Amino acid sequence: IGRLGVINVSNHTLTVEIKNKNAEVFFMKNVAGNKNFFQLVDLNALPDGEYKVVVSGPNFSSEKKFTIENSTAKIVPKEAESIPVFNFLENNTLLVRYYNVKQNSVNIFIENDNDVVFEERDINDLNIVKKYSLTKLPKGRYVVKIYSGGIIYDYQFVIN
Repeated sequence: IGRLGVINVSNHTLTVEIKNKNAEVFFMKNVAGNKNFFQLVDLNALPDGEYKVVVSGPNFSSEKKFTIENSTAKIVPKEAESIPVFNFLENNTLLVRYYNVKQNSVNIFIENDNDVVFEERDINDLNIVKKYSLTKLPKGRYVVKIYSGGIIYDYQFVIN
């Protein structure tokens, strides 16, 4: 048995569904605008597998995944978005570490005044560790940018 609850603070009707990974719907309920919905749902009727609770409305959708194994339901935690770690070492070496949780194609650029002085594209590793020697770069202000899944992370550094 699972407790399903939705607090609808919008003026729009929301749809609550429980689906399996093949998009088969096992439960559906419409929740009127500015209404709350709570219900105990018998999950014992569901076979072992992966499921998600989807709450959707106009221009909105949210989901929470769960699994059923041996008649036990477990919530699947959301994958955390990893943030890269940049270290500018004393010998003008840049160390970049990034745990590519979502297995995106990652691009790394080093720029000076919006000019790309170095680029590395289509890195698909899960655990990215890159070490760049910057000893041949002229003195100045630089920025390293990591592009991953539509997000840009940047780190500024100065070579003296």
